[in-house]
Amino acid sequence: MLLGKIPFKMMYGGVRMQAVLEYFFCYDRKAQTTIAEHSHSYYELAYYCDGNGTTGIQGEKLTYHAGQYAIYEPGCGHDEYHNGTVKV
Repeated sequence: MLLGKIPFKMMYGGVRMQAVLEYFFCYDRKAQTTIAEHSHSYYELAYYCDGNGTTGIQGEKLTYHAGQYAIYEPGCGHDEYHNGTVKV
């Protein structure tokens, strides 16, 4: 789903962050699927609405659960593995 430009505000480590999301996509990822390592020329915010799995960020594996997010910098290699059905 692409919704256009969306204002975005959040607190991270006591720092207020503000940005405009230019693209917004919502995906339903199937259980036991992998998104191969890749990178982008832009920042990516991945918000995990439900489910759980792992994300690899430049070789380090981190577990994610519903309600958590990851922010990837431009050029940052990352992948995902979905234990069950996940809405991202």
